[in-house]
Amino acid sequence: MNILITGGTGSLGAVLVPHFLKEGHSVSVLTRDENKQFLMSQNHPEVEFFLGDVRNYADCRKAAKGKDIIIHAAALKRIEFGEKEPEQFIKTNVLGTINMVKAAKESNIRKFILISTDKACEPINVYGMCKALAEKIVIQAGYNCVRYGNVNGSRGSLFRIWQEQIKSNKPITITNPDMTRFLISLDEAINVIEIALASPMSGLIIIPKIARSRNGRVRAGRYT
Repeated sequence: MNILITGGTGSLGAVLVPHFLKEGHSVSVLTRDENKQFLMSQNHPEVEFFLGDVRNYADCRKAAKGKDIIIHAAALKRIEFGEKEPEQFIKTNVLGTINMVKAAKESNIRKFILISTDKACEPINVYGMCKALAEKIVIQAGYNCVRYGNVNGSRGSLFRIWQEQIKSNKPITITNPDMTRFLISLDEAINVIEIALASPMSGLIIIPKIARSRNGRVRAGRYT
């Protein structure tokens, strides 16, 4: 299979790329970060890289041509920046998704998976609203979405921030002590994506059910 991963040089792409290569697939990556593409190419020279932006339909169409599967992970994610610059989030997360879906349809892509977020459920911020709209766009096109919480170890992860604060002898910042965070590992995130790919392309949203284990930790469980 020929697989295109948008935003593929991010934290998720860093584990998805070797995962799909190990399974014998051909992998392409579309991002606008040339430095990250260069660094990834040092470890994975067999990957085809497209330097472009999902905001540009021509870039999407070029990258999608000849592919069998698209994993659409490209997104702006920092919640505080979304509140300050909603137009930028709309351009990437909503219009960028429209471009990728259109390119997928034009290229007769069999399978398309949107990487969404739990913040798309009853959204109260710009990021969540944009992802909720992106889900609607993908579902209407007959493709599937995956929706989960914070990925432990990903860029911008809560634990990475805490680690840096501890190293710098700074106080640990907690937005609200009463808030529950739903965490899954990068490996679990890949598993959710694989389930979405194996499912019929029929506008599904695949969500891992998070269960609390006996030791009190919240972990990923069954899927719905």
